[in-house]
Formats: sequence, structure tokens, C-alpha cells
Amino acid sequence: MTRAGFTSPFAAAFNLPIDPMMAKSNTAPPNWWFFGSYLLWYTALDGALLTTMAWLFNVRWRMER
Repeated sequence: MTRAGFTSPFAAAFNLPIDPMMAKSNTAPPNWWFFGSYLLWYTALDGALLTTMAWLFNVRWRMER
């Protein structure tokens, strides 16, 4: 379950610092790779959903190019 954490928007938000001044305290450094993998995952998911919707639209109404 921890490997699929990049799909959670909350996990992605908590891996980044809220305040730039927090970097001077004893907090964990920001995990930009985790946040980038979250953005990449949801971009790919949105693209797959958009492609599926377009395909279903063409199948339902038999649109030709």
C-alpha cells in the first residue's frame, strides 16, 4: 500500500513544504520526485479517460472521420 501512495493527493501535498522558511527547521526535505510522480500519474490517467470517452463517443454514434 505504501508503494501506491503517489496516487494520493494528500500524500503528495504532505511531501512538500508548506512554508519556505520551514526548510531551516528540523523538518524532512521536500520530496519532489514523489510530487512529480503524482502529477505524471494523474496526467496519464486523465489522458486515458479522455481517450476512452472519445472512443466510446465514436462507437456509440458511429462518427466517421
